[in-house]
Amino acid sequence: MYEVFDATGDGQEPVDTQTAPGGFGEVVSFNLADGYYKIRATADGYQESWHTSSSGRYSDSFRELLGYQERKTFETADAIVVDSVTGTSSWTSAGWTVLHPSESSISGGVGNDVSAQQGSLLADVAVELYDAAAPDPGAGRVAFTETDGNGYYTFQDVAPGVYKVRFKAGNVERWWPETPNRAEAEPITLDGANHFNLAYAFFLDTPAAVGPLHVLTLAGEPAVGATLTASTDYVEGGWGLEGCLHRYSWYVGGQLVGGAFGPTFVVPLAADGKSVTARLDIAGVGCSYTAFASNAVGPVDPGLTISGANVVVAPVDNDGRTDVALKFADVGTPGTTTVTRLGSGDAYPDGGFSSLTSRPLYYDIETTAVFSSTLGVLVCITFDTFGMSDDQAAGQHLYHYVGGAWADITDTALSGTGKVCGRTTSFSPFAVGQPRWPFRGFLQPVDNGGTLNAMKAGAAAPIKFGVGGNRGLDILAAGAPSSSAIACPGGAALDDIEQTMAAGSSSLSYAAGSDTYTYVWKTQKAWAGTCRQFTLGLNDGTTHTALFDFRK
Repeated sequence: MYEVFDATGDGQEPVDTQTAPGGFGEVVSFNLADGYYKIRATADGYQESWHTSSSGRYSDSFRELLGYQERKTFETADAIVVDSVTGTSSWTSAGWTVLHPSESSISGGVGNDVSAQQGSLLADVAVELYDAAAPDPGAGRVAFTETDGNGYYTFQDVAPGVYKVRFKAGNVERWWPETPNRAEAEPITLDGANHFNLAYAFFLDTPAAVGPLHVLTLAGEPAVGATLTASTDYVEGGWGLEGCLHRYSWYVGGQLVGGAFGPTFVVPLAADGKSVTARLDIAGVGCSYTAFASNAVGPVDPGLTISGANVVVAPVDNDGRTDVALKFADVGTPGTTTVTRLGSGDAYPDGGFSSLTSRPLYYDIETTAVFSSTLGVLVCITFDTFGMSDDQAAGQHLYHYVGGAWADITDTALSGTGKVCGRTTSFSPFAVGQPRWPFRGFLQPVDNGGTLNAMKAGAAAPIKFGVGGNRGLDILAAGAPSSSAIACPGGAALDDIEQTMAAGSSSLSYAAGSDTYTYVWKTQKAWAGTCRQFTLGLNDGTTHTALFDFRK
């Protein structure tokens, strides 16, 4: 029911009353004298609603449905003017009049096209209310309902808070307004005494065809980390004061990038050698469904180093691989970064590390970009861990050849299994390796060097050694230790093993007091009259040998 009040009165007694017809969007007419009036709408089971400038006029009727509305009073309602000279008034009921069933609610209608007219609204559409702070679209659901037979829905008595609304019908899923991305959805704030009205039109199940009349242009460098910007020559206004909704989708190598939306896009590392494109879909109440496709930017040059902060590149090396990634803290002048994998490290002095990768990893890295030598560059190299123990796979270090020597630049906090990182302020060769432990040599009773250690075949020999601390008991390389028969060297010094142990199984132990490992080597009686070389292989990639002469 519509009630008209004299705007200059006290709002107690209406000057005219009309009941709205049952048809959708039909007009209520009043024969009023010239003057100023205020209008109230009421219905059984709903709270009263007073006309405001954003809710009653036809041209702006959808503004209320798409926006925020408080329930007004007589004092706060807007006055309308009736003027017989011009034969017009500033109000018509042909627009939307919204009534709310409770003090705090969210309501609206769901349609399958842009008209939002009778016949276009959809029944049985799932409508879900979510806590806006919940990070996962599947978490934080507060309430669920479905649209009724007329295509309308309402969440009543909603607690104060910030919410987002999702609609689901068939294969179509959208967050309000008009987006598949929860992060892009607009929050709805209720304070316990206000209402929100959401008019909504689904995207069609079949995406809009790309229109040939307008252009979507991408601008930006084809480089990892570069920001690409999409701009169009066409802006559609929609109905009333509501603009159309613009949804951007981004593609790398023709594949949709999940979670990427909006008119800007940062080129990811995965775009190396591929082109980037975008698509713009336009929709909304009173907007035509249309789409634009952009030009392609690329292929992305993985070595192109743009200016700016935190610039990431992953150049393709001479083997066609991108195992080396660099992050420049600050680049003042752009340039190109190159990575060359070297055949070996033979041209450089020993660096105190062992190469455990199936092919030693040595790289020469160069750049023409001018970067901050104070803030430097983070270098990360991934590698194949085949044949490595778990400790070796996670314990590789990054070395930088500078000043005529290898320097360990490893950042252990950023390194891990199959990956090693370090920071540098200059470029020259880099290597991946296992730091060698400070092996103290074999300790008594075993002698080092070319000395033959004489002992009785079948006895157990205590092989003692130190590696600069307790490194756990998993320090032996795969298959180590081992022994092999050798020709007894003539003229070699001979030294008896003064200490042997009862025969038993071989074992390894560590004594913290003396910082000594002991491997009990069980020999065989059949070795009598022969010489053998004992080989101790460690997980740092080193091997150490001792010679033995076995007697009966």
